[in-house]
Amino acid sequence: MKGNPPEPRISFLACPGIRREAEIVANQIWALVRSNEKLAAEGNADRLRFHEIAVLLPDTAVDDYVAQIDSVFRKQHRIPIDLVSRSIAGASRVAEAVDLLLQLPSGRFSRVEMVRLLTHPALNNESESGIDIEKWRRWSEALGIFFGADDYDLKDTYIPPGLYNWDQAIKRLALGTMMTGQRGGNPAYYEAGPNSPSYLPGEVAQDELETAARFIRVTRSLIADALSICNARLTPSEWSLMLSEFVSRYIRPESATDEQVRDRFLEAIGDVGESALNVGAMSFESAREIIAARVTDLESRRGQYSERGVAIGSFSSLRSIPFKVIFALGLNDSIFPERDTAIRLICER
Repeated sequence: MKGNPPEPRISFLACPGIRREAEIVANQIWALVRSNEKLAAEGNADRLRFHEIAVLLPDTAVDDYVAQIDSVFRKQHRIPIDLVSRSIAGASRVAEAVDLLLQLPSGRFSRVEMVRLLTHPALNNESESGIDIEKWRRWSEALGIFFGADDYDLKDTYIPPGLYNWDQAIKRLALGTMMTGQRGGNPAYYEAGPNSPSYLPGEVAQDELETAARFIRVTRSLIADALSICNARLTPSEWSLMLSEFVSRYIRPESATDEQVRDRFLEAIGDVGESALNVGAMSFESAREIIAARVTDLESRRGQYSERGVAIGSFSSLRSIPFKVIFALGLNDSIFPERDTAIRLICER
């Protein structure tokens, strides 16, 4: 150490809430780093780096704190953070959306799996005006969808054409933007031709036109892309390009954490194309298994301290790592000190 090392000290800061706690810690970190830079420039101290600072969180409230810290640190001073011991799935719902997206090409296009994906927050910006996502759920049920992309999926079954699949539902909804269906109690079917099924328009109100148009566009696009992927046989590098585009097209991250999670999946997909696998064309299922293995590897690396920014983690995950500066959050009378549940139960018996 250059000069005299600073004396160890402990300070307590009173904060009215989690966000204010994050704001105060962010300001303290920024002030420490800036003041240390001046001392280091004068030769009176070693430079304090962000990865030498830790923010410890209560194990029972990690998710509550991380959401605020990610937002505050990014907005106030663009302080880099390194989330330690958090799984990809636990960091953002983007992970859930990507998983649903990559399951779709191998699925049956059931109403449950499609609606879950279509209405997922990671595929839709909640602040987007004019779009009522909840109507998508109601329309999917009202239009009689059970499973299947189109009539081909129900071929050689007892089900007649034009029933239960997504294609007939989308056609009925599109017709409903221009025609009436059961207004006045008299069904008015649309006849496409002598050898084609008849469709009962699913009526759409004037103020629902934008929501219906978005629903039709996104559903058609998702199903078309999923079918194209399902039927393809590509080399690893070709799968890497196709699936990266597939994920990027539909996943819409809203926060820095969301972007990080999406980028980690894109990194795993990209690794498939850059791998040394000496194989030819493969199915989507094979490609997805390779991606799953890459994601697992990313998960294991994510749980380690990477020294890329201020370490953010629970008391249990960071307690064995030495840091120059430590901030311990959540030291209130309801959380701290945390007691082991098993010990507490024994004592209460």
